[in-house]
Amino acid sequence: MTGENNQPLHIVLFGTADLCNARIRIMLEGLMEAGVTITYCHQSIWSNATDRAKTGKLAMVGLAARWLWAMLVLSVRYLSLPRHDLVLVSYPGHADIWFARAVSSLRRKPLVWDAFISAYDTVVTDRRLAGPHSLAGRLCFFADRMACRFANLTILDTPAHASFFAATFHITREKFAAIPVGAEAMFRSVAPARAKDKPNEEEIFRVLFYGKFIPLHGIPTILEASKRLQDSAIEITLVGTGQTAGATESWIKDNGPPNLQWLKWVDYEQLPAFISSFHIGLGIFSAGEKAGRVIPNKVYQMLACGLPVITRQSDAMDTFSLHPADGLTCVPAEDPEALAAAIREARERWQAGRLEAVAPSLVIGAGEVGSATKACLHSLRNGV
Repeated sequence: MTGENNQPLHIVLFGTADLCNARIRIMLEGLMEAGVTITYCHQSIWSNATDRAKTGKLAMVGLAARWLWAMLVLSVRYLSLPRHDLVLVSYPGHADIWFARAVSSLRRKPLVWDAFISAYDTVVTDRRLAGPHSLAGRLCFFADRMACRFANLTILDTPAHASFFAATFHITREKFAAIPVGAEAMFRSVAPARAKDKPNEEEIFRVLFYGKFIPLHGIPTILEASKRLQDSAIEITLVGTGQTAGATESWIKDNGPPNLQWLKWVDYEQLPAFISSFHIGLGIFSAGEKAGRVIPNKVYQMLACGLPVITRQSDAMDTFSLHPADGLTCVPAEDPEALAAAIREARERWQAGRLEAVAPSLVIGAGEVGSATKACLHSLRNGV
């Protein structure tokens, strides 16, 4: 078996996935770093970011037409590709996998789906955009379940997330693997500036949250915590916008604690340096079930930058940090008092010159992601 594991691995990336997505970028970068050969049988159906934002009927018809044409072109192209070991469909891939299943079966190659997130869980449970028995809810459930059934192996980001997929869509747990999201290499190239001497009493302790303002993030918990900290030399900065931005704006208008600031945008290329100008970062705080199963990319990014993180306690975080490690503090979900207390304690450690460095075991980059993914793919290829 050792000899088989040492054989070069050649995979085909099939479909229309957005290669700019952090999950896909990190995994592909890691696989190439691990020596895996990747042949791209891929075609983008998005022209630019503005194109993605269009939601009108005409735009949707155009998108569907481009997708169907891409699938026909890629299916023909795939059948003429050189020998390879397996086929990978990346997130989201719910529609791509139908064609991938057909063509990979013709060449008798295993099919892997990097699901990353559940359409059903996102639309119905997390964002509550549709009910579980609505047409949209049923379609999302069907899309998730069929994609899992088509794939020989489905990859999720945490063991808790993989177990949820297996139980919800009635698929054996052995058909799932957990590979963390990790952080891009650019986030490991900087480190936060640490004062050599203890700060003075008046120096501001800077706390950062950034994200797309989706319900999973638990922004209200952060807002309420900022209110409890407004008499301290602690400043909380929010960065981003999204689904809950309207409610956030209303809360700030009514409460407006002086220690809270909100920036709508920071250029992605500048994000590592921006992160490193803070003393501690905030993860997610929703009590939603999905929030208990995932570890978002931004948590890995902040840890990779050397920024200690406070986030909600969950099954996913317990698995991520099985052994107590510096740089990561977990608090109960949707508990602003506990979050405020954790921030105060972090500031006290900072004032005493004892603010912890992030433990190396919590820094996961493309190399670690690629090695773990390669091991899963080897096992599938070799029938382990």
